[in-house]
Amino acid sequence: RSADEATLRLLRNYDWPGNVRELENTLERAIIVADDDCWQVDPTWLTPERMAAKRAVTRSPAWAFSMPH
Repeated sequence: RSADEATLRLLRNYDWPGNVRELENTLERAIIVADDDCWQVDPTWLTPERMAAKRAVTRSPAWAFSMPH
């Protein structure tokens, strides 16, 4: 099985805040629901809230993540 180009772009550009488990679950879902040998990820599976949270974190100052002494 293979993925289409749009899916590969989507997978590369998403931050995967749920880490490897989220990626694994998304790939598993795409393969299970595929009608043929080319599987796709529905963009609605990757929520805008998660993408917005990633943007907020990357814009936060470094001191916001420092550990107290």
